[in-house]
Amino acid sequence: MESPFRRFAFPLFPRRVGTAVLVALLSVSSVGCFGRFAVTRKIYDWNEHISGDKWVRSLVFVLIVPIYGLVNIFDAFFANVVEFWSGHNPMASIPGTERWAYGSGGEAARMTLRGDGAIDVLVTAPDRPAKRFTLMREGNDIALLDASGVETARAGAAPDGTPALLETSER
Repeated sequence: MESPFRRFAFPLFPRRVGTAVLVALLSVSSVGCFGRFAVTRKIYDWNEHISGDKWVRSLVFVLIVPIYGLVNIFDAFFANVVEFWSGHNPMASIPGTERWAYGSGGEAARMTLRGDGAIDVLVTAPDRPAKRFTLMREGNDIALLDASGVETARAGAAPDGTPALLETSER
């Protein structure tokens, strides 16, 4: 005896479409390509810093919820798959990308990637003036430049191979 649901279910969801969807989901989920969701995190970071007022942030979040869904799909089916197979997320290192780090005493550091690969850093702390500097890769070393572009420190490998602050004569 034929099921009464069969005549309604299959015209709406043909077997070929169901099989294609199942194969697509299994192929994406079985390779373990879970990435950083770089674009989604950029939108989240933007929303987090839109205002200091949690009600404004919440309102903005509600207004842009559809964007989160679209960006998540893009990240899941494109950027994270590319990151899994190539080891590099095409959306993670776009010039202008910002990352934030916070300290327990209210300190905050905003790091912004520049087009030349350097990172501009702004450090703020309560009751202290803001500090700006740049981190720049030069060969295997990282140079720290102050706001006027003068090198103030350099980190790299010590003679024994361990990470170390390098003196001018060690460069």
